[in-house]
Amino acid sequence: MRLRDSLYVSSWSSDGRGRGAAVKLFAEPGIFVYSMPDGKLQKFTAPGMFPVWLNDNRRLLFRGSSSSSTVLGDAQLYILDTQSGTSHVIHEAPPGSFFWDGIPISPNNRTIYYPLHTVEADLWLRSRR
Repeated sequence: MRLRDSLYVSSWSSDGRGRGAAVKLFAEPGIFVYSMPDGKLQKFTAPGMFPVWLNDNRRLLFRGSSSSSTVLGDAQLYILDTQSGTSHVIHEAPPGSFFWDGIPISPNNRTIYYPLHTVEADLWLRSRR
């Protein structure tokens, strides 16, 4: 859902408080929580993508994205505590891989499903005689 400029809500809290986990992609990248009742927008972290509320309506799961990475993001999953404002890595993909698309999570929050993309290439050298 697009709210303003480049702010996109990817997940709504299930507690009925009208809080959306959002991301800004361009001007001011980061993970935000948008409160529908009062229209407030709170920034929590530096660049990240696809935030998803966990069942406790306190923590968010999101995919990392450094300012130097492409739109594909990096190869780490983070968890963010919206009460303390702290986040940490909970999973890192194998070297040479990155996460693709969002972060589907099971209804009981015990299993995370994600597509992992790996780029491989063969290098060939041809010399002239």
